[in-house]
Parts: sequence; C-alpha cells; structure tokens
Amino acid sequence: MSKAVSNSAGIILAGGQSSRMQHQDKALLPLGDKRVIDYIVSNLAPQVEPLAINANRNLATYEQLGVPVLTDTFGSDAGPIAGIYTAMAWLKTQHPDTGTVFCCPADVPWFPANTVALLAEAMQANKVPVTWLCTDGQRQPLFSLWSTSLFADIERALNNGVYSPMGLIFSLANAVVTLDHCPEGQFANLNTPEDLQFAQNLLRSGTLT
Repeated sequence: MSKAVSNSAGIILAGGQSSRMQHQDKALLPLGDKRVIDYIVSNLAPQVEPLAINANRNLATYEQLGVPVLTDTFGSDAGPIAGIYTAMAWLKTQHPDTGTVFCCPADVPWFPANTVALLAEAMQANKVPVTWLCTDGQRQPLFSLWSTSLFADIERALNNGVYSPMGLIFSLANAVVTLDHCPEGQFANLNTPEDLQFAQNLLRSGTLT
C-alpha cells in the first residue's frame, strides 16, 4: 500500500456536466460491483491527506463516502480549474498548513498507487509550483499537483476567463512526469457508454480489479 505524501491534499473533480454520458453523473455509475467513484477513492485515499470531492450535484450521495464534499465557489461554468480553486479555498480555512493539492478527474477509476509521490518528487527536483502527467503520449493536466502558493494566480486566471487547465499550467513554471507503457486500463477515461463498457470488460477479464 502506498503512503500518503506529506503535506499534500487531494481533490477528486466531479463537478462536470458529463455531456457525452447523457449528463449522467459519471462518478456514480456502476462499475463491476462498485461505482466509479469507489475505485478512485480507494486508489487516492492512501496517497493524500486530507481528501475531498468537488461536486455540484448528488451531494448527499457523495457525502456518504465519508469525505468532505466541496461545491464550486467560483462558478459552475469554469470547469476543473474552479474545482482546484475551491479546494485551495477550503484548505486555507480548514487545513492552512497544507503545501500542495493533487487533483484527479472523477471518471478515471484506475491509476498508479504512487501517482502523487511521482508528481511530488518532480516538483521538488525541478523547483516548480505545478507538475502534471503525460501518459503514453497523452497529456493529463487533470492528474496534477499544485502548490497552494498558486491560489492568487488561479483566482486571477479565473477572473480573466482562463478555464483551460493545460493553458494555465503552461503559463506557470511547470514540470511533466512522463509514464509510458501503462498497463491496459490505467488512466482509461470513462467519457462515453462505450468507455464504460470497455472498463466493465476489463473487470470481467480480470485485467483490473
């Protein structure tokens, strides 16, 4: 089991509209004998402290997971950056000594147990305030680690209409962690019903659990 990265919080970004999944809440869809969100919480909880979920609907259902549920404080149209901003605002009042916050999307059930550690190591080695993943050639800006010192920068970006996570990252000093030859299913994004069926097939085949 992985060990929580010292001084790093985690936020699961579940605030989207899920337009390609008929606006269903993707994180709450059944996957095997659990839900998508259950896999993510299980994977991430050992890697961070504290852990929270950013969501704007089905709040009571998310609260049953036993972790704080944070609704967007900036607005519902600003996307994932608003979720990161909301997490940092919460940390400032509830966990003011937290140095970094890791974010991940709520529709990717499987990722490595050392994801946060890899990003933290890259942040320290490169002395940058944000690190992010690239997996098998695909940019993964929502798998990223942000210094809480960026709170004012993120607020400024939102106020200026900068809603692209990759665009914001590229405007800051940053470092990428590249992971190639990832096992089948890791970082699989469940955007569509076909993606969900692919994940169900992986479970049935025993490729992932």
